[in-house]
Amino acid sequence: MIRKVSFLNERRKKIVGVLNLPKSKPPYPAVLICHGFKGQKDQPWLKAQAEGLAKIGILALRIDFTNGVGESDGKLENIKLSQYLSDIDSAVKYLSGLKIVDPER
Repeated sequence: MIRKVSFLNERRKKIVGVLNLPKSKPPYPAVLICHGFKGQKDQPWLKAQAEGLAKIGILALRIDFTNGVGESDGKLENIKLSQYLSDIDSAVKYLSGLKIVDPER
């Protein structure tokens, strides 16, 4: 099962992501899947990774960075490596706050 989600980064820009949820009962271990420069969360190989993880009981979150590619806010010309890292930190905080995620795993 998949669920589209969104949350804000530290600059109040919207990050859009997709959760791939396992069929088993929560809480789940969780993984954040990140794309490369100019990539986006819906690339086939990222979807396949997330689906594979969900099949073995691991929740996977795929996000679009705030770089103007994909559905998240932002512009490509304004992106810096530090912003990618900040978006990753925001995504980890989002995942950590989900009640269906096992904080120990």
